[in-house]
Amino acid sequence: MALAAATVLTEGGHENRGYNLVSNNPWSFDDLAQVISEVSGTPVIHQSVTFHEVKNALVQVGMSETYAAMTAGIYNTIAEGGMEKHTDDLHRLIGFETPIKEQVEKALQN
Repeated sequence: MALAAATVLTEGGHENRGYNLVSNNPWSFDDLAQVISEVSGTPVIHQSVTFHEVKNALVQVGMSETYAAMTAGIYNTIAEGGMEKHTDDLHRLIGFETPIKEQVEKALQN
């Protein structure tokens, strides 16, 4: 994302434009769990949870009711595909794909 932002800020032609910086290769939470398992060598299973389960778990670890409800709502919207958007904006701005496996590998190296 930083590279995309740098491109927009340093090159002309981006005035009054909006970009969706998402992968053009969609993936699900199940896909993510499978990739994490493969890369880490540790089995990871995605388990769907309800809005109330997420909210209650967040409140139990100290998050405010309001913020927990908002976060749980975002999680459920994503889980149900409500924020699913496919564009090639990111690829066009940075010039290369961002495969989920590579992103997981980078994240696990840190």
